[in-house]
Amino acid sequence: MTDSEGTTSALRTIVILGVVGLVCGLAAAGIHLWWSSRPKADIIYDGVYEPLRDVPMSSGYTSLPLETPEAGPWLYVALVVVPALLGVLAGLIARWSGWGLARRKR
Repeated sequence: MTDSEGTTSALRTIVILGVVGLVCGLAAAGIHLWWSSRPKADIIYDGVYEPLRDVPMSSGYTSLPLETPEAGPWLYVALVVVPALLGVLAGLIARWSGWGLARRKR
């Protein structure tokens, strides 16, 4: 293998693993978008609650927010960019360790 073929193989390995990471990130963002766009179901608790005698309830417990915060645009950017960067990093590490993707000569 010549030096040019080695460079091409290294670049090919990095790009392919980066694209795999990007596809995984796009899939994760799509699943999150689909899941968060579903209508919210009301949860009704019909259980009995009897507080313990002489035990005051913590004021911190009553002030917890019950609604889930909305996902901002940074979540979707992170869901796409982070897996793509991890794919590129995996390609760099794979290439550094001597593993690479190359076409067979026919």
